[in-house]
Amino acid sequence: MTAMKAANKEPKGMMKTARIEDIDRMQDEMVD
Repeated sequence: MTAMKAANKEPKGMMKTARIEDIDRMQDEMVD
């Protein structure tokens, strides 16, 4: 719930964080 409230306050910041996490996961999968 707290994460959702933070997302409402800083949608752009949360999107950047989510994208970075997704990229990290994709890179990890490609290495494997």
